[in-house]
Amino acid sequence: MSFRIGRANRDHFAALRTIELASFETLRAADAVSGEAAPSSDGELQQYLNAGFLFAAFDEQAIPVGYGGGYIADSYLHIGEIDVHPGWQRRGIGRQIMKALLDEGRARKLQGATLTTDRLAPFNAPFYTSLGFHIVEGDACPERLRAILSTEKAKGLDPLRRVAMMLVFWSLFRLGGDRSSGTLYVFGETDKRLWCQFDLYRPTSRFPPNGGESLHPSGLSDISAPSRRRLSIIRVFPSVSGSGLC
Repeated sequence: MSFRIGRANRDHFAALRTIELASFETLRAADAVSGEAAPSSDGELQQYLNAGFLFAAFDEQAIPVGYGGGYIADSYLHIGEIDVHPGWQRRGIGRQIMKALLDEGRARKLQGATLTTDRLAPFNAPFYTSLGFHIVEGDACPERLRAILSTEKAKGLDPLRRVAMMLVFWSLFRLGGDRSSGTLYVFGETDKRLWCQFDLYRPTSRFPPNGGESLHPSGLSDISAPSRRRLSIIRVFPSVSGSGLC
């Protein structure tokens, strides 16, 4: 059975809710949800449609078998819902829908993407991690995501299992370091992650800082091209520790 990814419209709302209700049972079986299923309202689906972030997977008869929706918040794409009908799962449909959403977000020059999800179900947080998302907690978690998590708790979802996640398309960097040791640290100004650290006097760096491969700054493939150029510029200074950068 083949499928294609395309934009959904208001005529598909009923079919999208049918997908949600069916996929809810998959989540229930994984202990990710409980209680009565509550699919997205017309208002929520219309919000995704109005924002231009309502994509679906269609079968050969043009019937939706999976969908994802989102909206723009604080220059980020927030993914509010993504579901695949159980009869069509394990075919890569969820990944293709996510790709359509993220590609649209990048095309619009958004800063990144966010979502909330179940921490443990393999097709939730671990799946999004495979797409480049990371869990944000504490001070690194934006207030709007904390508010969504609070709303989910009020709806009966287990707060110990719910997490917020973020994928940064591009990031401003803040430098810090230790003059005496000659170690430079590069922090993401937006996501507050320690992206990398490297010795100013050796052409090696570590990413991530705790474990992982030793890499040259220009070899940090997980950082976007504009950001890699910023790191490459740092390398040309013979003594960065005396340049005021750290």
